[in-house]
Amino acid sequence: MRIQRYASRLVFIVLMGFAGAVHAQGTPWADEWQASALEGVLLPQFCWAQMMQVQGPPEYYIPKECGPLSNHYCLALLKMVRADKLIGHRDWKKILYDGAKKDTKYTLDGWRSLPAPGCPLLPHAERTMIKIDTQLKILK
Repeated sequence: MRIQRYASRLVFIVLMGFAGAVHAQGTPWADEWQASALEGVLLPQFCWAQMMQVQGPPEYYIPKECGPLSNHYCLALLKMVRADKLIGHRDWKKILYDGAKKDTKYTLDGWRSLPAPGCPLLPHAERTMIKIDTQLKILK
């Protein structure tokens, strides 16, 4: 019983600290264009070089066949990670998912215009767009 009370107080303190940081910054994340370590592990490996600014093997990068319009896709995925980890904050979630949809559409339009065989990540992005549309319906 005593441990349970201590644990619930600790969770409350951590959540209050997070809420204070959100209020102080105006957004629940520190850098719009870079993933934190916690966010990074939730992103696919091909986003790690771009979103966490790490050097690594080829799988840390979007394949070159995907072309220059690819840089928006990892940002869309980061917005989705951020939206999914928010509890409550329905308005923030909708803003993040709207942004993810815009970035994913931009990427899909570019990837669909590539000559064959095209970008190997196209099916991934198409599934992402389905998830975004589903979440936006839920948030209406």
